[in-house]
Amino acid sequence: MYVGVNVLQNRTDIKLPFTVNMVKNNQYHMNTGHRRLPHKLGNFTKNTFKFTKKTLILTFIDLESKEIRIAKFGRKIMYVDYLHKLKEHLHFDQLVVPSLVLEHDAKILAAQKPSYPYSSDESEAAVHNPKQQFGVKLQHLVLNYNSKFVHNPKQQFGVKLQQILQNYKCVIPPVVEICVEFLRKNALDVEGIFRRSANASVLKDVQKRFNQGETVDFDEINDVHIPAVTMKTFLRDLQEPILTFDLYQPVVRLHTLEEDRQLIEVQRLFREELPKENYIILKYIIHFLTQVSQYSDSNKMNTLNLAIVFGPNLLWPKGQANLSTIGHLNSFAAYLIDNYTQLFVR
Repeated sequence: MYVGVNVLQNRTDIKLPFTVNMVKNNQYHMNTGHRRLPHKLGNFTKNTFKFTKKTLILTFIDLESKEIRIAKFGRKIMYVDYLHKLKEHLHFDQLVVPSLVLEHDAKILAAQKPSYPYSSDESEAAVHNPKQQFGVKLQHLVLNYNSKFVHNPKQQFGVKLQQILQNYKCVIPPVVEICVEFLRKNALDVEGIFRRSANASVLKDVQKRFNQGETVDFDEINDVHIPAVTMKTFLRDLQEPILTFDLYQPVVRLHTLEEDRQLIEVQRLFREELPKENYIILKYIIHFLTQVSQYSDSNKMNTLNLAIVFGPNLLWPKGQANLSTIGHLNSFAAYLIDNYTQLFVR
């Protein structure tokens, strides 16, 4: 059995409570509540391809069903062997996965248990794959979680914001500053900036270099979409969003206030509840996004488009996200961009 994951338009920053449902022949798909898709991957048509530009699909398929009839659609499919590998592409803890699906995946793991990253020698597993979570003892997980930052104080992706600021003695995380300054000089008028995809292997290498404390020169890479996606990935991978978990509910409820009260409430949140370090970084990012929006005639990224991209990356809840709140997060991001001078007064 394989798991086919289609992350459309490489929108790996999506944070929605997708539901995994069981259908025929031990197959599953991820449903966003729009309409069901064909059970078999080989049955996708051109109309389905057009529809799936706006959704994300998860399917367990047999090897003989792996054929993709539409080449362009086939290039958007990535195959992973087990559910836990979805963590590399999206926020797995926000997926609604029925117990039946989890049990089926566990049976596959038990039956096929690959030799790597699993190992009968726990110490060997720790050496080869310190991030291993399946097939190891609990002590191994705790040890590596508590020690990984000690071994790599230069880590920037997937850690707490305060850790980066402390280790680098900086105000703006280096990865954010380097990406923003390069994009400001080279990509303000590039069509589809922040929406276009980028080479996955190059992105992985860039992330690795940042995590090693290196200064990445994007001029050498010659692809403006690499720093754009790198910046989004950094924000998405933070252990706590820039706007913090505490501001999630106040932001979601903001739409219930009168328009004149909204401005006062956001100013209060920034002044009294958002940590100063987070405020400075958020101000830096939003100021840059206002500059990007000013070139919307060329780059096609107006305030709304930017908000759709950055809204879910600036704020998300501790637990499972609610589909109905995504619009509020996007609206809030747009509100920050449109009202930058009034909101960021310090």
